[in-house]
Amino acid sequence: MEQYMMFKKAILFQDQRTAEKILETGDVAEIKVLGRMVQHFDEKIWREKREAIVHKGVLQKFLQNPELARKTSGDRRTDDCRMCSKRPNLGDWSFYGG
Repeated sequence: MEQYMMFKKAILFQDQRTAEKILETGDVAEIKVLGRMVQHFDEKIWREKREAIVHKGVLQKFLQNPELARKTSGDRRTDDCRMCSKRPNLGDWSFYGG
């Protein structure tokens, strides 16, 4: 999911070079570093667009992985799976397990 989000961030700000680098690596730490290096980044625009980007990415992840979707449907805790949700009162992108 991190790779998708940072790739879309680079595309949003028309930074094709960084977008390509993000796709070339599977290292999450490197992806995060590249995400912070996106050229022409505008915090206001990112805040307006990021939630829709993440929503689409998560939706696609579940649509492409029926087993993951099955494990997480219904009860919030199934087998060894734990769902998390955003808590606005803890600041940007703070999550807790439920």
